[in-house]
Amino acid sequence: MTDLKGTLANIARAIVDNPDEVTVIAAEETENSVTLKLSVAPSDMGKVIGKHGKTLNSLQLLAQNYFDKLSFKRLNIILDVA
Repeated sequence: MTDLKGTLANIARAIVDNPDEVTVIAAEETENSVTLKLSVAPSDMGKVIGKHGKTLNSLQLLAQNYFDKLSFKRLNIILDVA
């Protein structure tokens, strides 16, 4: 999970204007899913979310595929921006 959080943080740092304010934490874990909280500067939220949420959905898909390659366990990855 640490690799996944680090990879997401690196991708988000490439998108935003304030890369020092990017953090990723595991906000909630259940048996079937993990909710990751991506924190960015308020001025960068629009860049991370994207038009109609397309950038955020793409980040979530990347995270899901990355985790599926690393693990034999099937978990749903939910990415939340705050």
